[in-house]
Amino acid sequence: MSVRVLHTADLHLGASMVQFGEFADQRRDDFAATFERIVDRAIEGQADILAIAGDLFDRNAAPQRVIERVRRGCERLEAAGVVCVLVPGTHDGVDASDAIYRTINLPGAIVLMDPRCESPVPLTVRDQRINLYGLAARPGTENPLSSMARRDLPGLHLGLLHATLVRAPQWQVPTRDVPVTAEQLADLGLDYVALGHLHRQQTVEHEGRLVAAYCGSPEGKDFTENGPRAFLWVELSAGGARIQSENCQTRQLAAVEVEQSDVESLDQAVDAAVTACGEASICRVTLRGSPPLELDLAGLRQRLEARLDYLELIDDTLSISTRELERLGAERTVRGAFVQRMAQRLESAADDQQRELLTLATRLALVEFKRGDQT
Repeated sequence: MSVRVLHTADLHLGASMVQFGEFADQRRDDFAATFERIVDRAIEGQADILAIAGDLFDRNAAPQRVIERVRRGCERLEAAGVVCVLVPGTHDGVDASDAIYRTINLPGAIVLMDPRCESPVPLTVRDQRINLYGLAARPGTENPLSSMARRDLPGLHLGLLHATLVRAPQWQVPTRDVPVTAEQLADLGLDYVALGHLHRQQTVEHEGRLVAAYCGSPEGKDFTENGPRAFLWVELSAGGARIQSENCQTRQLAAVEVEQSDVESLDQAVDAAVTACGEASICRVTLRGSPPLELDLAGLRQRLEARLDYLELIDDTLSISTRELERLGAERTVRGAFVQRMAQRLESAADDQQRELLTLATRLALVEFKRGDQT
């Protein structure tokens, strides 16, 4: 008989999100909405356990409204017969006397918050015994990981751990981040270890067996967490675990670079940026290359802001391409003569600062030439 587990971690509820400026309030609400969606899926998908492997909260002093949303979620899980099991992380740790898990009550939830797993917590779901292993890392606790070794008990053995997977011996990981290797996880002998702390989804295998997995963060906290975000469905049995990923984010992030050298109109520039962002609605768009002089960068920003929920636009273009200068300089016009003169001055510029000023002056002047042609 198998047990169905929904594995998530690193929800970081109550984070400030100041990096999103005026959009910060919306992002905080997005994170709470994603938590509620995970609760929905645990109930709809008939999970036996919702396992949260640390950093449910971004800080111990979480806003009361966030705590209330989590409490309501736990009440819904309890009413549906889904057991919520969690461990504290590095952001919502239990070192302090006023740590959040010491001050709030989450209905029906099992919080594994001791510094060592002195004894697994027994749980029975659908007549199946499950032994729960977990701990909350604290400074000064000697070799806490060894306390999670499998006990000689009947049933399934499920671990939750907020830890850093060490893949190379030279890595220096602080003890508060609980450094652990694949071999150490395998030696615990558990049927599955639900990991949190690393925000990218990845599996941990040892000698061909799935030992543990990181579910990744279910919502992108910044532009290092782009693309779809997910949780894991885990089918846990005596033969081990099988996992399946399911996307769950409220809004997707993307950091893209968009080449501008080949665009010929504002419409093309907008289409190129939107295509690069794909399904993401929160985007950091970096413009590269040499756009045509006629391209209205302010207009591009305005058009993209109307299409996206949030935009960071970085103009990293070259102001004027050599090809463009050569084309304009070949004209038998006042503009052509001006371009030829400025090209000579650019070629003989004393340093990068002077070259940058000359380039800016040339571009501004050419924009004015263009306006004159249109009047």
